[in-house]
Order: sequence, then structure tokens, then C-alpha cells
Amino acid sequence: MKKVLVKVKKKLSKIVEKTNEQNISIEDDKKSIQNNSLSSLIFGAFIVLFIFVWAVPFDEVQDDWKVAVLKVDSSRKVTNPELKMKLYNEGGESLKNLLREHLYHARLHFMLGFYYYVGENYDSALISLRKAIEIDSGGLMNSVTPEAQNLIGIIVLDKLKGIIGQGDFQFAYDFLKPYEYLKYQSLDIVLQFAIIYHGLGELDSAIRYYQIVLKNKPDLEQARHNLGLIYLNKANQMNQKEMLGVAIDYYQEAISLGVKNAISLANYALVLYKSGKYYESLNYFREALNYDRKNKSIIQSLAAVYNKIGMKDSALYYLNQLKALQ
Repeated sequence: MKKVLVKVKKKLSKIVEKTNEQNISIEDDKKSIQNNSLSSLIFGAFIVLFIFVWAVPFDEVQDDWKVAVLKVDSSRKVTNPELKMKLYNEGGESLKNLLREHLYHARLHFMLGFYYYVGENYDSALISLRKAIEIDSGGLMNSVTPEAQNLIGIIVLDKLKGIIGQGDFQFAYDFLKPYEYLKYQSLDIVLQFAIIYHGLGELDSAIRYYQIVLKNKPDLEQARHNLGLIYLNKANQMNQKEMLGVAIDYYQEAISLGVKNAISLANYALVLYKSGKYYESLNYFREALNYDRKNKSIIQSLAAVYNKIGMKDSALYYLNQLKALQ
């Protein structure tokens, strides 16, 4: 074991010596690591531990594996473009050559998947990682499956962000469907399902997934806001259908989740007014007006409510405000 570690250190020292010739130190360059997601950073730290904490006996070939993947990992941590590309290409080429010799070794496929991931070649990364899991199937000792599944989850999330950012929710759904099992391992995947169903207009499914997310992370702003928007949309539909009791419930849910603006508050106030809850409606009309002081519809509604409850002076006050805006 000691002899092998000495060999690895010697090979790594050669890399460091070449780096020093260019006045670049991998250790000193840690501050320049790109803004990866927290999960990616955790995985990067894990990869180094995964490489060195190995329960099987070391041999010369496996030394080469470690040196290759360390080059790939180091390429993420330097800013010099030439050095970055040199480390990445050398590590990747070594892994590919080694795989030709050990075609059915799950760990090598896993390492190649990591190489493609670092290069943002996500499709190739997923193919290599799935192959690693396929070969590893049923293995009990030193299984790579948990680590491969973890990296697949990170890649799926990274790729989904781009697809959803383009507004192609159907493509996002088709891409994510084969990885549906990940929702039992990652709350982030559950959130992506909620966003996709929301975008596809399948609101009941979106609500179910948003609720799962919020049950585990009650303060997650994105989930709260999106769920609130769905309730607001449903409330508006119920309002139009004169299903006032249901509409009130949805508006209350939306507002409690932080969807508070002139329109949502005014719509809620209108439903309360239609339900005969005039004093409650006044409170929400006034709050709505605070968000949009020149909204003629809200001002007119306030005048109507005050007139309804017999407060003529207040009704006249808002009618005069309305005239001033004409």
C-alpha cells in the first residue's frame, strides 16, 4: 500500500512541477473554481476521497486510473486555459485508453462519466454512468452504483435547468421521465417535476409535487410562490364560475404563500364582496390600493363598497379620487 502511494505521489509531483513552471499552483488556485452548484462541489470533494479510500488491493493499472481522474478533477480548479485544457485532455485520453483494455470494468466507466461531466458533455456522461451501473449490477463489494446515481442526479438537474429555461416543458418531461426514480432520492428532482407539470398546465399534479417539497422545506421561496400562483389561477377560475366558497379558499392559500399584489388582493376582495363579506372586502381593497395607488378599478370598487355599507362620505372621497385620475 505504501509503495503504491509513493508511486502516485511521484506521478502527481511531476504534474505539480510542470504547473510550477508556468507559475501556476493548483493549491493556490482554489479561489478561482467556477461557481458550481453546492451539490457539484460536494461531489468534487467526494471524488477525491472515493479515489483514495479504496478497499480493493492497489495495482499499477489502478494507479494510472487515479492519476488520470485526478488530472480531470484538477482541470476544474485552475484558471490558466492552456493548463486547464492540458490536464483535462490528458486525463480523459488516459481513461479512454484504459477503458479499451478493461472494457467491462464498472469503475472505469464511472470515471469516464465523471470526465464527460466535467467537460459538460452531459449526454455522454449519462451513457457512461448508466453503463457503469449496468456492469456493476448485483455487485456487493466496492459498488460504484450509489456514486453513479448521485452524479446522474446532479447531471439531470444541470441539464433540466437549461431545458426549462427555454420554456420547453414537454421536452423537459420527456427527458426527466426515465429518471423518475430520482424523485425518491432528491427533493430537487421533486421540485423539477412540480415546475414541469406547472408549465404543462397539469395543475393538480403540480400542486401535489409542490406540497411534497414544502412539507420538507416550508420556506423554499420558489415552491411557495409557484404554488401560490396556481391557487391564484384556480381562484380566478372559480370566481368566474361564481364558485365563491372555493375561490375564497384558493385566494387565502395564494396570499398565505406570499402571492400579494394589487391584482391578487383586489380579486380576493371582490370575491369577499360577492359573498356579502363587505367589511373584510374593504380591508383587502385598501391593501390592494397600497400596491397600486392609481388603480382606477380598485378605487371604484372601494367607492362601491363604502356606498353599500352606507358610508356615503367615504364613498364620495373615493369617487373624487377617481375623477381626479380621469
